[in-house]
Parts: sequence; C-alpha cells; structure tokens
Amino acid sequence: MSSAHADAPVQFSLVEVADGVFGYIQPDGTWMINNTGFIVAKGGVTAIDASSTERRTRNFLSAIGGVTAAPVRTLVNTHHHPDHTAGNGLFAGATIVAHDQARPEMQLFGLPRNMGV
Repeated sequence: MSSAHADAPVQFSLVEVADGVFGYIQPDGTWMINNTGFIVAKGGVTAIDASSTERRTRNFLSAIGGVTAAPVRTLVNTHHHPDHTAGNGLFAGATIVAHDQARPEMQLFGLPRNMGV
C-alpha cells in the first residue's frame, strides 16, 4: 500500500433518509468498509456503528460534526465485526449499546489485523 493511497480522502456520501436521520454510505468493493449512520435528536446524537480504522471513524465523526454540534451520546453496535466496532474507542463519553454477546465475541475475535487495509 503506497503512502499516497493511505493519505487519499475517505470517500462517502451522506444521505438524510428522514428528518434528522442520516446514512453515511461508503463505496462498495473492498474488505473492512461498512456503512454507518446517525440520528440527531434534542438530547444528542445516536451513531449506528463505528468504522474499521481510526481514519474512517474520525471522518465519520467529522461528517456528524458537519451536521450538528450536538455530542454523540450513544453508539449502537449492530454486531461484533471490526468494520463496525474497531473505531469504538473514538466515541469518548458515548454509551455503547449492543447485544449482550457482542463484547465477548469481540474479545474472542481479537484486535483487528488490518494488514493491507
């Protein structure tokens, strides 16, 4: 992987699918790329899934910040796969909500091995 590729901007589209409900869509075709989303409410933001890398998760958080200054108070993990959870640590102060088996499955899976990503 060249450094030029590593520094390439994260491609995404932000789609408001209902009032205050946004889909954060990343392009298909590559491993460890997921779609996420968020809901903006009076009390703050609920994000649905993180992302696979620090850069992608920071970009997602920046997209949220472009819509609202409200903090992300809740992060919902739909399942344990690292393309949906590896960026959890960047949601400082947010409560993470997931199935009761998500955490043990993440521990069993181990840290993401992003070789080649």
